[in-house]
Amino acid sequence: MSSDDSIVDLHWLLGVIQHVDVGLIVLDRHYRVKLWNAFMENHSGKSPNEVNGRELFELIPETPREWLKNKLDSVFILKNSSFSTWQQRPYIVQLRSYRPLTGASEWMYQNVTFLPLSGMSSDIEQICLIIYDVTDMAMNTMQLQQQSRTDHLTRLLSIHAWEQQVGAELGRTLRTGTTSTLALVTVDDFDKINQQYGYQAGDEVLKIVAQLITTCMRGSDVAGRYGERRFGVILTDTDEEGGVIFLHRLQQAASEEQITYSHHAITLTLSAGVAERPTLGSERELWLERVDIALNEALEQGRGSVMSYKQMFLI
Repeated sequence: MSSDDSIVDLHWLLGVIQHVDVGLIVLDRHYRVKLWNAFMENHSGKSPNEVNGRELFELIPETPREWLKNKLDSVFILKNSSFSTWQQRPYIVQLRSYRPLTGASEWMYQNVTFLPLSGMSSDIEQICLIIYDVTDMAMNTMQLQQQSRTDHLTRLLSIHAWEQQVGAELGRTLRTGTTSTLALVTVDDFDKINQQYGYQAGDEVLKIVAQLITTCMRGSDVAGRYGERRFGVILTDTDEEGGVIFLHRLQQAASEEQITYSHHAITLTLSAGVAERPTLGSERELWLERVDIALNEALEQGRGSVMSYKQMFLI
């Protein structure tokens, strides 16, 4: 191959490196930048002249130095590629997203390949970081995960997501020695509402109850839909007496709510049960069973009743 051919090949190779739709960073064994392609310049706002010869660590203080150094050192020592996905770490280099105005993320989610580059002696002298923009995939995945965690009608947590939060709260209270309370709330005569006014009216009632719960609870509390007509609320750092106070406040708000559907006035009453985190036993199911027992006892008492698990044993 002639020297002219080599120059031509080098020219188009550099063109590919500069215009390929991935980020390319080449580092030497001292972690200094040797290549910073156009993708990196466009999304970081830093030109090659600004970064060449500088340690990568000082250019990306948002990424833990020790973690990144260990990642790079393993590639140098083992002479094998390494990888980082957006689930493990959203990004290595904080870069602006392609679509900051229409997209939901300001920053680019990244999958990164750490590729060892050998010199003439076959020793690994440099590492190439290949940065792939996976923002669309990440946002779609997180949106699907969020949809599976959210009840589409009430916008509260779904039953499975709420039960997971109950388990997490149980673990937290056991570690800290604090007390939290579960509340289960149900709409009285919900079947009659559906039968008299239609299922759309029932859906409207459920949405209103969800809004009332959200309004009455604190920022640290967690609410979810727990069945067709039931709602669950985790009342953090609250005993049963505090839970009863919350439920009476919720019932008062419900009684003041004027619901009209297709010119029909709908009277809203709620029944509920509460139960503190069990002092013995660390199973989520036991806690849920106790609050369910309290709710069923409240329903036995009649419309608009509230029952605490402890109170049942004082009757």
